[in-house]
Amino acid sequence: MLVQADLTFSEMKEEDAEMIVLPGGMPGTVNLKEKQELVDMILRRHEKRQLLSAICAAPALIFGELGILEGRNATCYPSMEEHMRGANYQKEEKAVKDGHIITGCGMGGAIPFGLKILEALKGKETAEKVKESIVY
Repeated sequence: MLVQADLTFSEMKEEDAEMIVLPGGMPGTVNLKEKQELVDMILRRHEKRQLLSAICAAPALIFGELGILEGRNATCYPSMEEHMRGANYQKEEKAVKDGHIITGCGMGGAIPFGLKILEALKGKETAEKVKESIVY
């Protein structure tokens, strides 16, 4: 299977992005965290309350360690919660939206995570239609 991006990070225009979606996994999450341009973009978008989302280890190792989950409900991959600085860790939730930030627990939470993203971008009605169409 070939997976090909429409454009690279350096080709992306930040102002055109409706949302930043960070995948999880290792070592991918660590690699993302080490890209200072991405970290700066996340912090700028957080300051402006623009949509941010992350799943698996990324909510903890990126959002948590950057301090942007402080006082927010959030979830992440089990065993990463110690990195969720100041967050109200929602252990039982597969996906959580708190304000402009959406977090997911991992691969098993991909559908509810995706539905929360869809709702944030296209509205509750669209998300409900998709949910019904996939028999979720």
